[in-house]
Amino acid sequence: MDTLANTRSVVGALLPVEELSSAALLSSLEAHKDKSLIFNYDGRDVRPSYHVTEVKAGSFRSLDCGANPESWSETFIQLWDIDEENRRHMPAGKFLAIIRKVDEAVGFDAQAKLTFEVSDGVRPMQIYRAERMITEETAVRVYLSARPSSCKPRDRWLAEQQSCCAPKAVAKKSNTARGRKQDRARVAGGQDYEVQYEAKKTGKSAPAVKKAVKKVGNARKRVEKRLGR
Repeated sequence: MDTLANTRSVVGALLPVEELSSAALLSSLEAHKDKSLIFNYDGRDVRPSYHVTEVKAGSFRSLDCGANPESWSETFIQLWDIDEENRRHMPAGKFLAIIRKVDEAVGFDAQAKLTFEVSDGVRPMQIYRAERMITEETAVRVYLSARPSSCKPRDRWLAEQQSCCAPKAVAKKSNTARGRKQDRARVAGGQDYEVQYEAKKTGKSAPAVKKAVKKVGNARKRVEKRLGR
């Protein structure tokens, strides 16, 4: 079975990969506790003697490049990819036992963003996301891909463009659940993607949006009130 996170492309630009969540990963592993758990990164499998050296859980608050406040929970699983003799890849059941112990000690949010930190103890630690998982006869292989940086205002604009190209039934759903999520507290007047998103949302021109931001500030409610939405 191949559990795949989708990659979507809109007008030639790549949207963020829909990553495997902690919940999806753990629930899939529950059915394969006796199989070897193998992580694959940079085109190769981790060594059989790899360790899970640390699991961190945290909550974060930030301000994105469009001056929009962001908040999220994130879990970091650190893998030490070292070479030791007479060891095999750990079974999925052992990995699940580690997570249960973490949950008992510090709490584990299955809905949190999941990030893997990987190093061989020599090269600098790199960060990855879980992109897909394949269940084989004797193993479960989780494919990790590098986690890139991104511009959230741009990502929201691209998501809005995708919803415009989708069938009407899908677009309607997007304008409720996902649309509400995308409505941030501020309008970044210096970000073309954010300005175009707000212009399309309010039915006004991009210059009108920029003028409103300059007049009343970047609080979205005040901007939309100024635009008469």
